[in-house]
Amino acid sequence: MSSLDISYSTNVLSPMAREYLEAAGDATVFHLPRWNDLIHEHYGHNWHAWTASGQGGVAGVFIVTEIKAWGHRKIISIPYQFHAGGPVATDDDVAASLLQEAARWSDAQGLDDLEIRSERDRKSPRLNSSPTELPRMPSS
Repeated sequence: MSSLDISYSTNVLSPMAREYLEAAGDATVFHLPRWNDLIHEHYGHNWHAWTASGQGGVAGVFIVTEIKAWGHRKIISIPYQFHAGGPVATDDDVAASLLQEAARWSDAQGLDDLEIRSERDRKSPRLNSSPTELPRMPSS
């Protein structure tokens, strides 16, 4: 995509971005604003969204939830589930742009972590890494 505009919002998503997520084949219920509204209403966690738009309309959306606990602040895409996070985008370049914008925002806010709970690979040098191995209990 040649010309990409990325907008930012807190606790709200434009109707066009909502429609994009509702129609996107790789979006899950956890990507929809209803999920994030529920978390905000019950736990008080704000959610943040980046929407990528081009000449053809919305090209991608990335939603994270800000968690403040035990003296730390971090953003998670998407909390209270383990596999469906990350941006929903028309292609990997749009997804990478959304990830980079979220990383810049996270750094500017002085957040401790940006956690993406997803099994999908993304083309982002800073954020794409191999899956973390879960700690194993020693065998007896």
